[in-house]
Amino acid sequence: MPFASEIISFTSPLFLSFAVLVILLYYTVFRKLQWQFLLVASALYYACTGWQNCVYIVITIGSVYAAARFFGTDRGRKGKRIVFWLCLALQIGMLAYLKYISDRFPLGISFYTLQSLSYLIDSYREPTAERIETNPGKLALFVAFFPQLTQGPMARYSELKKTLYGGHAFSADAFTGGLARAAFGFFKKMVIADALMPLARAYCHGPAQIAVALLLYAAALYCDFTGGIDIALGLAQMLGIALPENFNRPYLAKSVAEFWRRWHMTMGAWFRDYVFMPLSVSAPFLKLSSWSRKTFKNKLGKRLPVYIATLLTWLLTGAWHGGNAWFLLWGLANGLIILLSQELEPLYRKFHTRFPRLRENKLYGAFQVVRCFVIMSLIRGINLAGVGFTPELTPALAWPQWILITLALLLVIFYRPPKRRLWRVCAAGAFIVAVLVFGVYGFGYDSAAFMYSRF
Repeated sequence: MPFASEIISFTSPLFLSFAVLVILLYYTVFRKLQWQFLLVASALYYACTGWQNCVYIVITIGSVYAAARFFGTDRGRKGKRIVFWLCLALQIGMLAYLKYISDRFPLGISFYTLQSLSYLIDSYREPTAERIETNPGKLALFVAFFPQLTQGPMARYSELKKTLYGGHAFSADAFTGGLARAAFGFFKKMVIADALMPLARAYCHGPAQIAVALLLYAAALYCDFTGGIDIALGLAQMLGIALPENFNRPYLAKSVAEFWRRWHMTMGAWFRDYVFMPLSVSAPFLKLSSWSRKTFKNKLGKRLPVYIATLLTWLLTGAWHGGNAWFLLWGLANGLIILLSQELEPLYRKFHTRFPRLRENKLYGAFQVVRCFVIMSLIRGINLAGVGFTPELTPALAWPQWILITLALLLVIFYRPPKRRLWRVCAAGAFIVAVLVFGVYGFGYDSAAFMYSRF
């Protein structure tokens, strides 16, 4: 369905037209029915991917809604537990089947499943009026809000409901802030990521070129992912809706654990709160902890349950990312590096006690950042192997293009959102012009032809 593939892509003219129309109608015709209008718009957006995909998201919304309403009744705890596990199994089973077995993979199912599960688990843990949504339309909008549907960020119901359902008067500050952020996202995606990703997959002849490929892939992946997130957050901000931040300058992290507190933060928080923590305090793990302490009677006895819970969490994280063995290996590698760092922590403390001034030394801090970047690049090489090299491609950027991409990357590193409204508009305009002139269509392309053919 060419029309469907066009409208669901953030960078397509059709989607841009759709987004502009939604914003205009949101603040004019439907200003008194804003969340209802967003529900209709999100439903139309998702329907463009195919009616078969709509079946799965409707099943998810309906089952989670019904289960949460049941948790709010005065039925016995046993019955609620059965309903909870049945609903949980349905969501996970449907995701696993569609992701790993079926040829059909509905748009956004990995993200809306986890977001729905967070609502299901929270409403089961605390079945209060604040946790349980009685209006099925509002829950449907929470699950299917179109800016965040394809790649997040994943929100918690208790936070998103604060701005998702209320009426919003037009705010020039919110609109210009959102516009500048979305334009910056398009810049990162279309000027940098789409130029670098094919090159990252083409460099694969010999160790030196593989090192270049890993560097290019790190830059391309960051700009691609954060670009999409910036577009989603910018669109939501223009509508007066606050989505959670998903990145916090991850390439400035000094350890792998810190990196994952900065990269895809909503996903990391989800697996921490809904997998690692419940697993660590579950009855089987408490028994394992008791057994390991009695059996080994040393540090291993205390740490064994933590090792297993961490590795299982990261294996599930890898499985969520993709169905092949490369993603499982990637998840396992992240878990092992984090555990190794934790075990070496006493040595780090002794080292820093012996050399206390190093903590404030900028060169040492830079060394830690580079070390973390190299480690994450090597781990990400597993990702790149899963994506696949394309050695038949020949890297073909001329030196002016490399200069442009280098300058663009420096801009990404040092850019800070303007606080004044006028500067936000100027920034948005500059990014839009840069996309039109230097976007995925490359150097030497006629920008007028680009605008004509795409719009």
